Amino acid sequence: LFRLLLQMLLNREPGLAQLLGAVLVGQNGGIGPRQSLHAGKSQTAKRQKIHQPVLDHIMTGLSTIGNAGIFWIVLGLALCIPKKYRKIGIQMVISMAITFIIGNLILKNLIARPRPCWLDTQIALLIKSPKDYSFPSGHSMNGFAASIALLCNDKKLGIPAVILASLIGFSRLYHFVHFPTDVMVGILIGTTVAILVHAGYLRGSRRHFS
Repeated sequence: LFRLLLQMLLNREPGLAQLLGAVLVGQNGGIGPRQSLHAGKSQTAKRQKIHQPVLDHIMTGLSTIGNAGIFWIVLGLALCIPKKYRKIGIQMVISMAITFIIGNLILKNLIARPRPCWLDTQIALLIKSPKDYSFPSGHSMNGFAASIALLCNDKKLGIPAVILASLIGFSRLYHFVHFPTDVMVGILIGTTVAILVHAGYLRGSRRHFS
């Protein structure tokens, strides 16, 4: 029932479908391939307009940085070492762990949305085609879970991190491995989790010192 409701929200609201490029529910209970292909071709046309050799290298580098969240994980663990930044590192690691469970382990397999590059195989990819499902974007979830955790604690570190996370999210659209809604929802999940973790950490700290 939960899966059906999610699919109806993503796929059957006309306004939302037009705005975010959502797709229709298919006969197999997954995301309908016809509407997904239409959305994918629309995204392809937009991608070709901005596709440039220099951007190819930049976007490939950005996408690689975000692979498996390694950059953000290493950064979070590194910040756990010095006492001054330990609380930031802890919040980053916890936020990323929660988003991984929600997004990668639950939502991706629950919704089972095919990637645009799976539906339109005529597009030559600049990166290796991902094997997991498209919705939501793991790169966006990890990037914003980590960067918003940084922003909540230190604006000087957080602002550059949010900019980097945004560019990484855009790179996934540029490389035709995600729909816009994948990235948008990934940003929403990562941001929400980071804010909640930060609020929980502050509440716990107050109780500890009270």
